Amino acid sequence: MSVVGSNCCLCALPLQHDHYVVSPGDVGNFLKIYRGCEPNGGHEWQRGERPFPFGPEHEWLASAVALARFDDEPALLMGTVTDGRLTDAEGVNSASVHSGCYDYAAFHQVCWQMMGSPRAACDAWYSVVDEERRSSRGIGTYEWALLASYHEQLFDIFSMERDGRAWLLTDPRGSSAAAAHSRARIEAALRTARRRIAPNERPDLATVADVLFEDCDWYGQSNCDDAGQRIQVIRARQAARPDLDRTGYDHLVWMMTEYDGTQLLAHSDLEAALQLEAAIKQAIEYDGWGVLVAGMVTGSHAQYVMQTKDGESTRRRIEALPEARSPPRIEFEFEVDPSWSATFRLLLG
Repeated sequence: MSVVGSNCCLCALPLQHDHYVVSPGDVGNFLKIYRGCEPNGGHEWQRGERPFPFGPEHEWLASAVALARFDDEPALLMGTVTDGRLTDAEGVNSASVHSGCYDYAAFHQVCWQMMGSPRAACDAWYSVVDEERRSSRGIGTYEWALLASYHEQLFDIFSMERDGRAWLLTDPRGSSAAAAHSRARIEAALRTARRRIAPNERPDLATVADVLFEDCDWYGQSNCDDAGQRIQVIRARQAARPDLDRTGYDHLVWMMTEYDGTQLLAHSDLEAALQLEAAIKQAIEYDGWGVLVAGMVTGSHAQYVMQTKDGESTRRRIEALPEARSPPRIEFEFEVDPSWSATFRLLLG
């Protein structure tokens, strides 16, 4: 059976504890798979092998709910996910969820409860799916896109820890600061998902106002070198396309921050860069002043691309943010570009 990692269709975190563990002392066996369903993860771990230290606050990640997308029975299953299949507690029924959404849409039981415990997939807030290929694109919220860089064959849990984001794995029902932070992120994704207008009511986001209202057109990706190390992480809007009505958003604002030579993709300063990005998004989008089109992290730099109503006013909004005091250097460039040609070159190039 092939190794498949599955992610919750709401919060984008893994639906199991399975992950790769490096075996540095064993030539020819560089990776082992920690299997959450097996005692001790399925191995006698050798010196230098470091499985992720799961605790009680992480148990919620391995409790899943799957809702049938078609006419399959049963319509709802609860159990555990391994290699793309959810099996119920009795071991009688199973369903394919693949990366998170296939015949069934899968969620953490906690996330499912936060949605109101829907009994059918059509009532849940889940991924946009290509009906022919049945391939998941992700729910499209900004919160989802922030985690997409960890969506590898199995969730890249160690990169998340290294990035200073281990709090994301904390049970959102807890009382700790990390739990409150985790809960707030999932609640934000849920609020955004609930704004989404059904595709059969409006198949396309036609205007910038539509894009800002729904805010469900995000995707994220991670580019790696030949050794598999991340060299760039991108978050961008899918609705930023040439047929979008862009009237009034004529000013391209490009912003770059630099973090004293720190390689952000291998350092906890990445969390500060992402907090700044989220603050910029809120500052320019809450009243329709502008739209954050893309955010990128490469080396020691983070870049943010915006289309707004006025460049200098946008700069003042950003410079007033407390988060903007974090990076040592900030640079802005402005261009009057009603056609968004520079933005499209960036996104499509």
